[in-house]
Amino acid sequence: LHCGLREATGDLVLFADADALYALGAHARCAALMSANGLDMLALIPLQTGRGMALLMVSLLDAFLLYGMPSFLYNCPRFKALALGAGAGNLVRREAFLATGGFEAFRGQVVDDITLGQRMKAMAGPYRVVLARDAAAVRMYGSLGEAIGGFSKNIYAFLGFNPMRSLMAILAGGLLHVLPPAVLLAAPWVPPSLLLPAGIAAGAELLLDAAMCLWAGYPLWFAPLYPLRALIWNMTLVRSAWSYYKRGIVWRGRIYRD
Repeated sequence: LHCGLREATGDLVLFADADALYALGAHARCAALMSANGLDMLALIPLQTGRGMALLMVSLLDAFLLYGMPSFLYNCPRFKALALGAGAGNLVRREAFLATGGFEAFRGQVVDDITLGQRMKAMAGPYRVVLARDAAAVRMYGSLGEAIGGFSKNIYAFLGFNPMRSLMAILAGGLLHVLPPAVLLAAPWVPPSLLLPAGIAAGAELLLDAAMCLWAGYPLWFAPLYPLRALIWNMTLVRSAWSYYKRGIVWRGRIYRD
């Protein structure tokens, strides 16, 4: 991307992963949106494609956007730290991006697309994240093993290489997504007073995940598998942290450290 940017001469530059697929006319629509709103960056949230457990794991990204946090804050200029980029598509004004320091300013970052969005929102002009499922699609991983390997690279980095923050994420995933259904499955052996709150919590999560599946285009059978997804993500976070402290994060032959 850095080498390509040095050769680019146009005002708008699209940074996109090699596996991103775009609909006809998508680029023109994005450029028109940039121009109409005077944006310096447009981050495109794509349609996630694929099948099986790899796609189930990826579905957490859309669940996070839908109900994990108030995502509208990404497009609120006041909250500079709440920003993201998307590997499937980050459209920037070339001069605005270079004014923030370009890729040289964060060449060692593991989660470079997130860092790109954060720097552009904090240091450049207007920034916006949009759902672009009708314009862009990506298949991030072909198997569960690939997904675990890929997210092991960046999940601990996403949490700032922070052990306490990571521990809180693991506990939250366990308490919110795993414990309630576990209590229901162990109903004969747990106090009856725990069954109602566990049922309410598990039912709420099931409804939220079903809404996410409809919203993002995932199969509805993903919804009841949310406890399994949380367990896989917790395992991946532990694996990511362990790899980081053991030898650094290794990705495509390069070693990353904070």
